Amino acid sequence: MKSKPYNPYEDAALHATQPSRTLIVEDRKPFNDAIHHFDVVQGVSTPKRLDHYPGLIKNPFRLYVIVSVGSMAVALAYSFIQNVWASLNGG
Repeated sequence: MKSKPYNPYEDAALHATQPSRTLIVEDRKPFNDAIHHFDVVQGVSTPKRLDHYPGLIKNPFRLYVIVSVGSMAVALAYSFIQNVWASLNGG
C-alpha cells in the first residue's frame, strides 16, 4: 500500500485560505484621482498602506514612527512642564 506523496497544489484546504484576486485589487484601489493617475503612468499599483510593503521596509519604518512620535510627545511634555513651572515661580 503505497500512498501518494503530498502535493500542495492539489490541497483544496490550502487554496481555500488564499484571498481572492478581486480582494487584493480592491485593497490597493487608489482613493483619489491623483494617485490613480500616478498608478496609470507608472504602470504598477503603488502600495497604499504600510502592510503592503515587505517586512524589511515595514519594520524599520514602524520603529521610526514610534521613535518620532515618542520624541515629539516627550518634547511637548517637557515644554508644558517648563511653562507650568515658570508660571508657578512668577517668571
